[in-house]
Amino acid sequence: MISTTSWILGNWSLRHGDMYSSKDSQGKVVASQDSADYVSGLLAKIGVTDPLKVTNYTVPRMIKAVDYLSKRDIDGDGLLEQKHNEDWMDTAVRAGKIVYSQACWVIALNDLSVLLSNLGQDAEAIRMRQLRDKAMDSVEQNMWSQKDGCYMNKQETLKGYSRETLTEDTSFYLAAMTADTEQNNLRMLQKEALANQEPPKPLDSRRAHRASSTLEAIKSRMWLRKWPLVT
Repeated sequence: MISTTSWILGNWSLRHGDMYSSKDSQGKVVASQDSADYVSGLLAKIGVTDPLKVTNYTVPRMIKAVDYLSKRDIDGDGLLEQKHNEDWMDTAVRAGKIVYSQACWVIALNDLSVLLSNLGQDAEAIRMRQLRDKAMDSVEQNMWSQKDGCYMNKQETLKGYSRETLTEDTSFYLAAMTADTEQNNLRMLQKEALANQEPPKPLDSRRAHRASSTLEAIKSRMWLRKWPLVT
């Protein structure tokens, strides 16, 4: 919800930067006409006629949601702990530290930081990026299994014991890895933005290797002879 809402409002702010500030729109990036039409259409479908009012109402609540979620990092290591039935795969009844949930957290923080930056709320934008970076560093330090060659869930069983598991939704973290590039997804969508900005930095070699290795690990577990499995 945080990521998607940030994307919609962020695209609108890129198009109408002068609406969000009493200052002139210097430094604001103007979105392509196609992108603006698409976002305007999304807002119109839900009856939104004043995006500025929606932004002023929504952004503080998204920040409040982040502050709540950050409290779910019980031990302060940058990773969110969860209980059973608290993510999309509720039938798995999984608790502990799940790679997919960290990926959602990273992408939400990144996209919200982009929106806040576009709105001129630089201090909050920096805070979101710091939380994002801490989460990614912690995944690399605590959730990478050298033995298995992939990122692993730190899962708690109903009896309270910990075990490492690999599920296919771990692949979502590989997409979240690009969240700390200099460019961000919102601005990459704007052709005008590319002319005056540096190209995105590639993944560092260690993360690139781990991403490839994780895909291979998932692939090797998904197939038994000629039959695909659900893991």
